[in-house]
Amino acid sequence: SNTFIDLMRPQDVAGVVAFDNGVNLLQDFTGDHDALKAQIGTLTPGDCTSWYEAIYFSSDLMAARQGRKSMILLSDGQDCREDFMLHDILGYGSYHSFEEAVIEAQKAETPVYTIALGQQPAEQLGVEGYDEGRLTRMAAETGGEYYHAPTADQLAELYRALAQEAQHEYVITYHSPRPTYDGTRRNIQVTITAGSS
Repeated sequence: SNTFIDLMRPQDVAGVVAFDNGVNLLQDFTGDHDALKAQIGTLTPGDCTSWYEAIYFSSDLMAARQGRKSMILLSDGQDCREDFMLHDILGYGSYHSFEEAVIEAQKAETPVYTIALGQQPAEQLGVEGYDEGRLTRMAAETGGEYYHAPTADQLAELYRALAQEAQHEYVITYHSPRPTYDGTRRNIQVTITAGSS
């Protein structure tokens, strides 16, 4: 995570959301690298979590933001909501469903890049491993990407790739002087000058 923060540009901001059986905003949006790293340093892995709720909560935060947005989710993809005993009897897991979390991210126009943590896919909830199916679906249905990064070096390399992708994307809007559809072909040329932002 520190690799990603180190690659943030002066105009970039990030926040840190932690989730176990609940969801906590550890650091609101900031460009302060030290503050972000300090909060990430407090995180410890847990068991079955409420990651659907974390996506739902984070999407609400993202909805108020302008510009290029994305979420990076590090998780084994196992939410206690999917277990009857844990969720319905003991009250663990997300309040919102997987589908509701997807819809909230879509409404916020925020792609979710999911990173599966673990050595192998889990065959069922509670088994050591990661839920590849749900992590893949979350990324695909929000316009993000799914990755598996079991080692620290692979995770650092992935953060570098994600930072580069976010910083090298352009949004271009064209307003035609003749907005009515009349079948006229309009050729548009876009030139990018090196070093421009």
